[in-house]
Amino acid sequence: MRFAIKRVGPAVAVLGLMAGLSGPARAAVVLDFEEFDIPVNQLGLFILGDYTNQGFNLLADAPNSEDPATFFVRDETDGFYYAGSQAIGATSEATIILTNVNDEPFSLLSIDVARYFIFNNATEPVTLTFTGQQVGGGIVTQSFTVATAPGVAAFDRFTFSGFTNLVSVSWQQELSAGQVEHQFDNITLELGNTAVPEPSSLVSGAIGGLIGLGYVWRRRKARATS
Repeated sequence: MRFAIKRVGPAVAVLGLMAGLSGPARAAVVLDFEEFDIPVNQLGLFILGDYTNQGFNLLADAPNSEDPATFFVRDETDGFYYAGSQAIGATSEATIILTNVNDEPFSLLSIDVARYFIFNNATEPVTLTFTGQQVGGGIVTQSFTVATAPGVAAFDRFTFSGFTNLVSVSWQQELSAGQVEHQFDNITLELGNTAVPEPSSLVSGAIGGLIGLGYVWRRRKARATS
């Protein structure tokens, strides 16, 4: 059996080139903290403030505290400390730092946040500011406030914009002694620099590809007629 090979013109080839400039799709990594087994009749589980899973590390840093920083884990047996899914938080006044253990750049897509105790007074809102350190020294910040009403066992999902090509992300467990602590869950990440190329970059790449492919096409045509 013979197969016909159809030649593709330069313009069509460049369209394929442009489609591939954004790179292959990457699978999301979700830190959901479901691996912790909290003993029955125990109100939460406290662990060392240095957590690693799926290639990412969460560090609770509290240099001004006399006690070492820890993370706490809450599940459905914890009554009003449970906001709908097993979640994690840090001790008071700790800075939480998220990094990749292999020093690969990453993107932060979203995180679920709730009050530490769901009946905390609404006059003490949970407002968090996330700071991302990017490859090359860039800095991105974004702030969110938990909107779920006190007494409601639910998380708010915070979706990030521009948190790409990151080296680290940090935020405070609480900004002051009077602010309500929070718990968080479902940190959604992607490895690599997932920033969308600027349109001008796509056009420049396409033009360069078109010129190169046109040159090859003309050479082949000249050989065929010589």
